[in-house]
Amino acid sequence: MDQSPKICPRCQQANFPIAEFCRHCGEPIFEMGSLSRRSMISRAIGYIIDGMFWFLDELGRWWEIGRLLLDLKSLRRRRSEFLKHFGAGKGDGADLLGPDREKLMSLSEEISRLATREEFLRKRSWALVPELILLLIVFVFIAGIVWIRPRTDLAISGQDSPMVFQGGISKFAEIPLSGFSVVTSAVWHGNQVFVGGDGGVAMIDPNTRNPAMVTGLPPGFFVRHLFSDGDRLLIAGYGGVFALQGQTITSVYDEAHLPISLINRVIPTMEGGHLLGTVGHGLFKGHNNLAAMILGTQGLTLTGFAWMDGELWLLHERGLLRGDGSSFTPFALQILQNKIFSALTVEKNTIYIGTNDGIIIGYRNDKNWVWTPLSPGEPKQVRDLSVAHGVLLISSAEGLFRYFDGRFEKLASTPNLSALAVSSGLLAAASPAQVTLYRFAGSPIIQTSAQTAAPAVPIVGSFVARTMPVPQPPPVNPPGTSVPAQGSIPSQSPRQAFPPTPLPSQTPVQSANVPNSTIPALPENPASSANSASSANSANSSNSANSSNSANSANLTDQAVPPSVSAPASNALFGSTALPDILRGPFVSSIVWDGRRLWVGTANNGVWSFQNGEWSVLNTRNGGLTDDQIVSLWVLQGRPHLYSWIMGLLDIDSGRSVAVLSKDKLRDFLYVTSDSNNIMLLLQGGFIKRLNSLGDLEPVSRIPEDFFKTARYLHLVNGQPVVVADQGILAQDQTGRWLVSFFPSASREGRALTSLVGPDGQVYAALSNGDVFSASGKKITRLGSIDQKPRSMVFADTLWLAGTNQLYRLSGGSFVPVGPRLRETIIGFQPIVDKRLVVLATNFGIQIVPIP
Repeated sequence: MDQSPKICPRCQQANFPIAEFCRHCGEPIFEMGSLSRRSMISRAIGYIIDGMFWFLDELGRWWEIGRLLLDLKSLRRRRSEFLKHFGAGKGDGADLLGPDREKLMSLSEEISRLATREEFLRKRSWALVPELILLLIVFVFIAGIVWIRPRTDLAISGQDSPMVFQGGISKFAEIPLSGFSVVTSAVWHGNQVFVGGDGGVAMIDPNTRNPAMVTGLPPGFFVRHLFSDGDRLLIAGYGGVFALQGQTITSVYDEAHLPISLINRVIPTMEGGHLLGTVGHGLFKGHNNLAAMILGTQGLTLTGFAWMDGELWLLHERGLLRGDGSSFTPFALQILQNKIFSALTVEKNTIYIGTNDGIIIGYRNDKNWVWTPLSPGEPKQVRDLSVAHGVLLISSAEGLFRYFDGRFEKLASTPNLSALAVSSGLLAAASPAQVTLYRFAGSPIIQTSAQTAAPAVPIVGSFVARTMPVPQPPPVNPPGTSVPAQGSIPSQSPRQAFPPTPLPSQTPVQSANVPNSTIPALPENPASSANSASSANSANSSNSANSSNSANSANLTDQAVPPSVSAPASNALFGSTALPDILRGPFVSSIVWDGRRLWVGTANNGVWSFQNGEWSVLNTRNGGLTDDQIVSLWVLQGRPHLYSWIMGLLDIDSGRSVAVLSKDKLRDFLYVTSDSNNIMLLLQGGFIKRLNSLGDLEPVSRIPEDFFKTARYLHLVNGQPVVVADQGILAQDQTGRWLVSFFPSASREGRALTSLVGPDGQVYAALSNGDVFSASGKKITRLGSIDQKPRSMVFADTLWLAGTNQLYRLSGGSFVPVGPRLRETIIGFQPIVDKRLVVLATNFGIQIVPIP
């Protein structure tokens, strides 16, 4: 290697052989010298050494500038004193002669020389400052984007309403409210109705019908939106976002950490953050008490969210936006102009918008959107909307209305009706003066008996969890004794840490969505197994009485009757064991089978496992985990593992969580795989690392630079790493070289969405365009294609593939659909061939599909 110094063509100064910029003037000197630029390590060392010497030279220059300034000040003072002494006693215009002239010229020349040198050094020192400042600004901007992550493409999708709005309607209860002049939101949460407005939050138990105010919020807190998020209630308003969990109020986004504290709407996302709609400041993406604005929404007052066809729809006071979460496109339609928009709800391919002048309905045909205004005179001032099975309920200033088959029907004349809350049995319509509970003919009705608790109430609003009427065991405290006193909330009981305990068995009910499948239910307050059994028996004995009176279901009275429950059903996996409530909602995030147990991860309630007819759970409530959000599950070397952004990689095979890798070591994590000898990870930048016996990651290899951004999956075949990228499959041979097998050119525009390695060593990959490939050695074979975007892939007796809402199995050289096409979106699945069934994880929870 040539070690001769590099001469800068601009300032003719010598530089080190590895320098890429002149350390004197900053001039690029890339082409000079013979140092190889291919090694990133050598380039990094060159940058570091060059930067160190540049810093030392910069200090030397400023030291010299300071010394020159002192010398110049001294010389100018001497020249001034000399001229003052020479001019004393002499007239104007006298000339310097002889030695005096030479002395003055010597002082002036020295001053000029030092001033020139000082100016040269100062210009050289400041030459790179503008570039450095610009580079610093760019780094800070990029770091802020990466840290805050303003992405909303993981918003929790909407669910169907648990109630049917058809048939006759009757009033169940009318409960007066006090302290409210404006009501903005209502929601069912934990068997109670919560109503929010300018008076705070009121909690109403439908059994006792006594309203109680929720305390713990800031004084004068104006509640704008309520959202039931699992076991906690999100309370958004003017001053931030709070959460009511159990019996305590905690701050989720406090006013001091928000760019704008006027929060008008809040919904959670699957990644653990929230979407925050503000008043006059657009949409924000929040996470860990920090929020960042999403460009394109600034200046808007958001009044509604909806998720449909993979797009996020935003309603603001002046119009409608839709987008993928990072960018939004407005609807510039004449029909949407000169109106104030107040409510939004969607169902299938139909959008309902409430305005100050009636309702606007938009539906999508084969080509485009068709918009129709509905202004029959009443309702006019629309406040809230709820839709189920093609029937729309409307709360307005004129009362409660129903729209079905092109006709409006006025159900109640309650004035200033502001918000609706829907449960599986009751409809709550809230106004500033009262909350009215209604029930529809044929809908299940909650119990008011002191012997039976009300059934679990699902999450409502744009994101509701599907529930089925189930028999309930007697609660620990009878209804009516758990309601707090007016103006107070009971103190929170201390948390107890204890190992995971199995949940009691419950009688399952037949699913209405999946043929020959069971969706069991868990009671709101699980008691002992004996209580559960007696409850199930009492529910079964009441079924005959309910069926005999089914003909009179339209003539409902104000007395509650037990819900009608299907006959007990079972399947080869769960038997008659109940499915926990959390696994029947939209919070399932992953699923895996380790050969003995079924593991289900959730977005807000830890990880659940099923074995020997019992469900067990690891979460924060029993001390098993430090965070309840599970991102994904894997089986590594035959042992189940979970990955969490907060906890890192954990081994959960023993029923306890054992840390494998902390989150700090997984900052650039993409995928993990294993064989009998090694556990390897694929990281961003193309790095492949091995987990050693000390629990640290050691480098193994790195893929070519062209695949850094498109590498998705890592597998081990015969002990060698194989990487699946969007363009093809990369395999490393025994010498360490990477051999690339590209997908056919027609498929290279797609993205690798799922991949696995089969027991025979073949690598399977499915692309976003539906094409499925297998690779063995250097040969890639196209197995077939599906008409949906692939979601997950499992190898059982053969290759199984899940699309958006359809399950496929490789048979006879093509992919054959298994079971009917679902209405739900598939998140993951697990075939259990010996039991002839498939366990599906969908956005409606866990379901069972039999294998034909």
